[in-house]
Amino acid sequence: DLHQLIRQTVDERREELARGGFEVELNFASDVPPVTGDTQLLRTAFDNLLSNAQKYANGGRWIRVSTSYSAAEREVRVSVEDRGPGIDAVDQAEIFEPFYRGTAAIEAQIPGSGLGLSLVRTAVEAHHGTVTLVSDPGRGSTFTMHLPV
Repeated sequence: DLHQLIRQTVDERREELARGGFEVELNFASDVPPVTGDTQLLRTAFDNLLSNAQKYANGGRWIRVSTSYSAAEREVRVSVEDRGPGIDAVDQAEIFEPFYRGTAAIEAQIPGSGLGLSLVRTAVEAHHGTVTLVSDPGRGSTFTMHLPV
């Protein structure tokens, strides 16, 4: 049950998010079927996306977590959206590579190892899924895990 997993993960970060002044919006589709997979691995992937949204949100202290289901594509989608600085187009092609850090993150001296998104990709691919990024520099980013059902 992805909704339960997401709620638990958000709840584990709730105090930290509140201290940072974050508003977290949960927007769950009612038709999302269960996903077969490794609960801990999926939790780690989702937690990394949530952590990144929190880390890079800057002044846009808002995060939306949403789910949807595509019967035609037989997949569940879990999206984490923020209103942070976004990711430059030049960095988007490499952002899921191990140890890669975007130029803006390095220049802003935001701490990190460059492993989080690589771990997300590995976890999602272990479930025969994909992870995508839509980012508008200066306006935010949306990372979506596409998980087959």
